[in-house]
Amino acid sequence: MNIQTISKEKREVMVELTADDLVIICNALYVQSGEKKNNDYFMQLYSDMMMARDLCQYGHVDNFCLHNVVRCRSGLKGLLSEADVETFNAYLEDNDLPTAFGNSDFVRIYKRIVGDLKDSDKLKSWMEQNK
Repeated sequence: MNIQTISKEKREVMVELTADDLVIICNALYVQSGEKKNNDYFMQLYSDMMMARDLCQYGHVDNFCLHNVVRCRSGLKGLLSEADVETFNAYLEDNDLPTAFGNSDFVRIYKRIVGDLKDSDKLKSWMEQNK
């Protein structure tokens, strides 16, 4: 690590890190990630360091690293936009899942949360009811 500048007024430091420095930092952050998983700032820093490490070492971010970055970033603030959260909550508050799954906007949001996993037969029938 090579410290370039330190500014008390701006509360920032400019440093030059080697690939080896980044590996050590990422390993240390990984050890703490379970304990700090609810700390948005920590998880953002950890995901940034993983991307910097891979870009510095390999020149690209592979699927494994990208998966970990997404996991770090999406687990904290949620995957949905505010509009999607409002839509999703409105359907849940109505307490009528068969109707909710019959609406394409609810199904789109549901798929964003759970992915394209195999749906149960009951969910499939609810999704097909309004087609």
